[in-house]
Amino acid sequence: PDTIPVLLKRGTAPGIEGLDRLFEPYRQHPARKAGQAVAQTFEAFCNLTVRHQTEHSAIFANMDWKKPTLTTVVDYHELAGHADFGKHRIHYAFPLSEEWQKWVAGDGVKMDQGDFAWFLEDRVAELSSPTEEEKLQYERDFATTIATPAQLVELSRGLQVNVESKVKASTTLQSGEGQIAWEETHSGADGKPLKVPGIFMLNIAPFFMGEKVRIPVRLRYRPAGGKVIWFYQIYRPDQ
Repeated sequence: PDTIPVLLKRGTAPGIEGLDRLFEPYRQHPARKAGQAVAQTFEAFCNLTVRHQTEHSAIFANMDWKKPTLTTVVDYHELAGHADFGKHRIHYAFPLSEEWQKWVAGDGVKMDQGDFAWFLEDRVAELSSPTEEEKLQYERDFATTIATPAQLVELSRGLQVNVESKVKASTTLQSGEGQIAWEETHSGADGKPLKVPGIFMLNIAPFFMGEKVRIPVRLRYRPAGGKVIWFYQIYRPDQ
């Protein structure tokens, strides 16, 4: 406003006081819109944005692939004009599927032989055989072999057999596969080397009730103290 009503105080403690606090209790409406609405669906986010938007409203995207979000700032600053308060917002967090959250949580996490074997078998429904195009591309790019779900299940069962074994040798073959031999310390395993592929495919919906996408995952292992430590790395999940 061009003018602001004030109160001049005289006496032993003279001064100037604003009168706005005296009028606030009698407002029938807030002075401005403020607060953040949290939309539970993408459709609700769009509807709320359209309902409240002005010519200066802006939408901001958080591209963090582990927790992507959208936020509309309804009262955003004017372009080459006055600043605004930026206090009226609409927020939407993309709901990630439980399956995708499991894979994200385990990305890069080192596991012993037994834990990794159980993890693979529990998540076998999310594995996929590579297409011919994927097989050519990723085996060329990573100089390793790409696994089918059956090969990964076979690998996990081999790991379960050798869960109490010690590593005897760890080599890389010309094909790019890793090869591990176990020194048996208990009965029930034949001690034959396991061929370890370097990559496999996921066919999974990252978002709850969303469409499935195909995502390559790198399979890694490290010999450590007579055992093998396993982990995987999701390849370029932000793309």
